[in-house]
Amino acid sequence: MINKLKAPFKEKEIEWRVQSCGVSNDRPWVKVLAYVTARAIQNRLDEVFGIDGWKVEYRTGKNDNNIICRLYFWSDKRNEWIYKEDGCSETQVEPFKGGISGALKRTAASGLSIGRYLYYLDETFAECKFEAEKGWNKCKTKDNKIIYWKTPTLPNWALPKE
Repeated sequence: MINKLKAPFKEKEIEWRVQSCGVSNDRPWVKVLAYVTARAIQNRLDEVFGIDGWKVEYRTGKNDNNIICRLYFWSDKRNEWIYKEDGCSETQVEPFKGGISGALKRTAASGLSIGRYLYYLDETFAECKFEAEKGWNKCKTKDNKIIYWKTPTLPNWALPKE
């Protein structure tokens, strides 16, 4: 079971977000992080535990915008629900929804090793330009300069063996 939980995801189930970006010596740079989508995590839980073999619960922290996710899974061995939990703050885009997704992703990685392998990727700087390219992503620096960046590809070790 643990090998199924820890297995790498297909590239289409991985998304990238900008961690930081800027311009140095008139050249743009974009540092990005890879993460598993919440939907891919839910699909993995369905695949490993069955649709009725896991459940999720959310709550907010006291007097703040933190969201705690408790992820339960059924243990036949112990004949009881076991849970793992972790949390995340609300995000800047769609604050509550983003916080829920973030909390689920953190709980899945910290408690069940789902997608944790992505933490071992080398620091990733995307190919980027000031000019728009079809299919590229866009970000804005702190001083409002627009940079376009190409979605990186994952190394072979971070992809499923087909």
